[in-house]
Amino acid sequence: MDLFYKPLNGYTQDQISIVFEHAKAVKLAFCRTDNCKVPEPISCSATGINYELISLPSSALELLQNKADLSELLCLIGRALGGLHNDQHNPKLLHGDYVLHNLFFDGECLFIIDAHPPELLGYRTDILFGDPTRDCLSLAASIVSSIGYKKSFFETNRINNYFLFFIKGYRSNRYFSKCKVGTIIRFLRDVYLMRYRSKFGFLSSLFQVIACTYWIYKFGKLSKHD
Repeated sequence: MDLFYKPLNGYTQDQISIVFEHAKAVKLAFCRTDNCKVPEPISCSATGINYELISLPSSALELLQNKADLSELLCLIGRALGGLHNDQHNPKLLHGDYVLHNLFFDGECLFIIDAHPPELLGYRTDILFGDPTRDCLSLAASIVSSIGYKKSFFETNRINNYFLFFIKGYRSNRYFSKCKVGTIIRFLRDVYLMRYRSKFGFLSSLFQVIACTYWIYKFGKLSKHD
């Protein structure tokens, strides 16, 4: 079997072991949803994790930026995440970085990778296990970011439709939890940190947080509607 090595820089060996066990649980949970594929975590070392090497099709990010018809894909992305969050064995299990560049689609199956916190944030247990809304906010923010936060205000109908496709799929496997204020605040703080640590300036990072706040509000309103 060919392997793909994922380094986890700055993690202790105990933290890597936790992420490895988390990745195995995530794979089992996702694979209970039809048409979902996740690379098998094989082993871990003091510096990272070895995964089964699989061939990946086009990313959801690429498909969105090319303005492909995403109705089926976003429903599947929502259905898969709802299945993960509805796992009876691990009711607080999260993906950790459920964003478009970690999701791939071949026209039938959804491929999901990198079930751990974003590299710019490092090890965080609250991103591995916790409020399921966190993963939903990550996906919603990823949709907007992929279009561009400035451009997003001119494409509200497109973004709202994308949100609704995702919400429809998610609800087919799980109800939407009421978003906790603390979860929103931590998520927005992380949006700022990732932007700032990517060498963007203070004002650019602040604008992204303000724009993200607006779209989280819109996403929250849509998720409450039947």
